Parts: sequence; structure tokens; C-alpha cells
Amino acid sequence: MASNVIGQEVSLQELRAKIDLASKDKATSKNLYNRLEAMDLKGKPVLGAYAATLETMQAKYSINPYTKLKYFNQGKKDLESIIAQYPNNLEIRLLRLSIQINVPRLLNYSDDIVEDKKLLLNNLNQIVDEELKKNIKGFLLMNDVCTEEEKRLINEI
Repeated sequence: MASNVIGQEVSLQELRAKIDLASKDKATSKNLYNRLEAMDLKGKPVLGAYAATLETMQAKYSINPYTKLKYFNQGKKDLESIIAQYPNNLEIRLLRLSIQINVPRLLNYSDDIVEDKKLLLNNLNQIVDEELKKNIKGFLLMNDVCTEEEKRLINEI
């Protein structure tokens, strides 16, 4: 059966591959969000962080302002709770950084951009998971969070 069937568990590899698409495509976002919501995420902080990130994305696709705020605030709360428990997890911090640089300023959720970027840059060369390292490098290079000098250093890693 196809990997997009609701009720089928979502793998970390699938999330990594589809999270960017989910930020641009409502159906992908909703599908991943619903499938994660159906899973037991206890003891799986990275999957929980993806679920929280996808919950914040649901705000983008909602029409009702109350619903938008509800999705955003709950996803933010869940993600911050996970970060409090796993403050040095680079993938989780990447997810928060991606939210903070993309949400409207009026939501006042940008206080950790510098800290998250610094943590990612300082630990990038120590990442053993090549897929994660590639994702972090790609994100930092494609978004306006790094200086030209930082981008040059990223390319050397």
C-alpha cells in the first residue's frame, strides 16, 4: 500500500524527505500531521518535534483566525516542551529555527533564532548522521540566517 495512507506510521526518513513539501502543500502537511497524531510518540522526541512542527503548519492552512492561533500555539507549546527536555538535539533545534524564521513577526516567535543557528553551526561537523547533516547544511545555506562567512564555513564541512 502507498506510504501516504492515514493510519500508517511515519518514519523519520519520510518526515525528513517531506517536511519541506509539507510547508508548501496542504495535503502533504495534513497527511503527515494526522499520521503522527495517531502514533504513540512517547520516548520519540524527534518524531514529537516533527508532530509539533506540523501542528504549527496547520495554522497556515486554516481559514478561521481562532483555529490558526490554536494550531500555532499548541504546536509551539509542544515543541518548546520537547526542547526543554532535549536542548542539545540538533534536529529538534533545526525544526524550531525553521518555524521561527518563517512565521509572521506579529506572532512574536523569533527569540531563539540566533541561539539555534549558533548551536547548529557549532556542532555541524560532529554530526554522524549524513542525512541530518545534509539537511541542516542545506537549510542553513538556503535561508537568510547565515552570513556569507558562515556559509563559506558550512560549505567546507
